[in-house]
Amino acid sequence: MATANPDSRGIGEAQDKGHFDTLGELLDAVEEEAEDSGSMSIGQIQSMAGPRSYGPLLLLPGLVAITPISGIPTVPSIIGAIVAIVSAQLLFGRRRVWLPARLRDAALEQEKLARGMRFARPIARAVDRVVHRRLPALTGRLALRVAAAVCLLVGASMPPLEIVPFMATSAGIIIAFYGLALTVHDGVLIIAAHAITAAVAIGGLAVVGG
Repeated sequence: MATANPDSRGIGEAQDKGHFDTLGELLDAVEEEAEDSGSMSIGQIQSMAGPRSYGPLLLLPGLVAITPISGIPTVPSIIGAIVAIVSAQLLFGRRRVWLPARLRDAALEQEKLARGMRFARPIARAVDRVVHRRLPALTGRLALRVAAAVCLLVGASMPPLEIVPFMATSAGIIIAFYGLALTVHDGVLIIAAHAITAAVAIGGLAVVGG
């Protein structure tokens, strides 16, 4: 991980800050910014998404955890810390996201990000065909708190369990589902995220108990 200046210019010029209708639009914005600056930091994502937009700040770390980038040492721990901090603020109703400077400046070089994008693009195309704004009541305030509580627990578990195979991938899937649901206001996706969380929890208990 490298550091980058979060005060990049031009973020969101072609996209309303914090508003993305599809996963592809969000990835386009991230890739364009990374190409311009040579890297992508959490601070840049925050600037792009807007200070009150929690969805992308959960979605993008979740996507990174799903890609091969999560195999880089310490990356799952950094992702877990970011997700836990963002989720805690969402859970307690903080209107603006605060991140410590060390996490805000954590960045991926453009080359590593490009590798992750090659992995994520086919997923985004498939997702965008089925995900859209549905049942917005299920992405309301109560749903936000439930999603935040789950993501907080999942994020907090990532640093101590970094050495467990596939743990980062399982955690990333859960976080990405909740983050995408909150980004595009898809209530059906919230239901799917709950189901996946329950399945992973049951599977984990079965492994431990078996």
